[in-house]
Amino acid sequence: MRLMAITRGPDTPSTRFRFRQYLPQLQAAGVDVTERVARYGATAPPGTTLERLSWAARTVPHVVGAPLAARRYDRVLLQKPLLLLRRTLEPALPRGYVFDIDDALWVVDPRGVDGIARRAGTVLAGNAYLADHFSTVADRVEVVPTGVDLTRWRPAPRAERPTIVWSGGDRQYPDLARLAPALATVLRDRPDARLRIMSDLPPPADLGLPPAVVEFVRWSPAAEVAALNSAWVGIMPLQDSAWARGKCSYKMLLYMASAVPAVASPVGMNIEVQAAGPGSVLAGSRDEWIDAVGGLLDDPQASARFGSAARATVAAHYDAAVIGRRLATLLLA
Repeated sequence: MRLMAITRGPDTPSTRFRFRQYLPQLQAAGVDVTERVARYGATAPPGTTLERLSWAARTVPHVVGAPLAARRYDRVLLQKPLLLLRRTLEPALPRGYVFDIDDALWVVDPRGVDGIARRAGTVLAGNAYLADHFSTVADRVEVVPTGVDLTRWRPAPRAERPTIVWSGGDRQYPDLARLAPALATVLRDRPDARLRIMSDLPPPADLGLPPAVVEFVRWSPAAEVAALNSAWVGIMPLQDSAWARGKCSYKMLLYMASAVPAVASPVGMNIEVQAAGPGSVLAGSRDEWIDAVGGLLDDPQASARFGSAARATVAAHYDAAVIGRRLATLLLA
């Protein structure tokens, strides 16, 4: 089968983790893959008006040509909408494409995103919450969680200092800021501890934590593994909302795959991951966060055992090799 995959950009998480890491399984199953990647990203980058206009001039031709190119293939995998996070030229794609989605994009474009799903032959939803929504508009919906490559995300010796790690994009800093009072208490009571932040941009000055206890690591594919797997505990705070419930808990899974215990808000798929097996703790209130994070820092041996259990949970339920084979089966069906 000849498949054209229309992906979001070279280094976007959805491209890397919901498509490219499955290429070995797809090829082994006989799927001949051509990727049509949005070279400059499918969402306008931050910057000046001139920079955004330059992005549009380079990106729009890619979008305009997609429907015509798609007709040369047996099947099309569309990863989120073609442009921005809204419907544009998707009605011109051959009906019956596979629509892969790992965010609650109906919050951004309710009628448009549902319309894209309605024309799809299959919707691949990253979690049950997304599947429940799209089952009301699409004929076939399959839950396909985002798998973790356990050969890449591996345990490593822990940092000498007790280290909490948070990983996320700059647009997620408000979630971290809401947790700052609890983190400030944890760090105040443990003077040797620190918070490691990995993101595309440095944290804002008003984050609410003393700079002396914050270590910033700029995200890159080369830096991301070591930034996570040497930590003592990983955190994933979320404010409960329709958008947050659509999240696929991937940062939580990466911590756990690296044998780093995770503490997360009881929102959306985080609850599913915690119920799948040991290795994570859900925390809602300020005191729950303080107790959970502080407890993991204070008992390194128990925390290390909990981290090993976390990796086993990911291996049992979210192994990329297994999920890649399932994706191949769904595409060939």
